[in-house]
Amino acid sequence: IQDVYQTTYETCGQYWPHIHNYIVIAIVLMQVTMIGLFGLKSKPTATILTIPLLVLTLLFNEYCKICFRPTFYRYSVQ
Repeated sequence: IQDVYQTTYETCGQYWPHIHNYIVIAIVLMQVTMIGLFGLKSKPTATILTIPLLVLTLLFNEYCKICFRPTFYRYSVQ
């Protein structure tokens, strides 16, 4: 086999939970900003419809923590 790249170290994706948290924080910050912007622009419908998105984003973050975080602490034997 010719083009095989051998890594000198393997992190097993240990940094991914941190990246996921940063992405969720950015999404929540964007949604809160949009809720404030819609409120300032006197768009009550858009403001009300954006609030469930914020709640669903936070629920998705908790779901990911429950389902996937344990796999980053217990690695496979392979």
